[in-house]
Amino acid sequence: MQSKNKKKQGKLLNNRYILIKVIRLRGKGGVYLALDTKKMGIPKVILKEGRFQGETEPSGVTAIERLKWQESATKCLKNYQPKVLDSFTENQNYFLVYEYLDAVSIKDYIQKNRFSKEETLEIILKISEIVEEIHSQGYVLRDLSPDNVLFSSNKEIYIIDLEYSFKDSCVDNLPYFPAGTPGFCPPEKFGINVSYQPSFRDDC
Repeated sequence: MQSKNKKKQGKLLNNRYILIKVIRLRGKGGVYLALDTKKMGIPKVILKEGRFQGETEPSGVTAIERLKWQESATKCLKNYQPKVLDSFTENQNYFLVYEYLDAVSIKDYIQKNRFSKEETLEIILKISEIVEEIHSQGYVLRDLSPDNVLFSSNKEIYIIDLEYSFKDSCVDNLPYFPAGTPGFCPPEKFGINVSYQPSFRDDC
């Protein structure tokens, strides 16, 4: 795996983005830290990849279709998401380009920092308010785990990884797929009943 990661570092994508670090690599695609060579200052960006023929679901939904659904959801919920700056296709793989945030997951932040009761309550209330607002726009997150909540250096909170989100009463929802973080999803979500209908309670 390390040799594969090293091969990707320094690679130029879309004649613009230079990969400098592999954050995560899976069959459906990778997440990379990159530099945008076409912008002043060559800022960091995050690339998320949907790989052609990568981890196709039993329903036939592809990794690329999941990533495009995430793109749509991210743009609708832009106040609580890192911004989508660009998207492109290269070698039949689809990429989303996100702004780079000076942020870490709530999980990592809690492990490295101590909170007072007041600070803990403030963070919980912020997350609750964001989830309530997301629900008001018809979306069910379906994977509200500490890894998917980012805490920025200026104490802003962002929700990430919406590829398995669901929009209530939306005809464009992708077929249900039992994915998510065990312990942060309803147990029935991981059953074999494909008629399972996501609800706002999934995020509670």
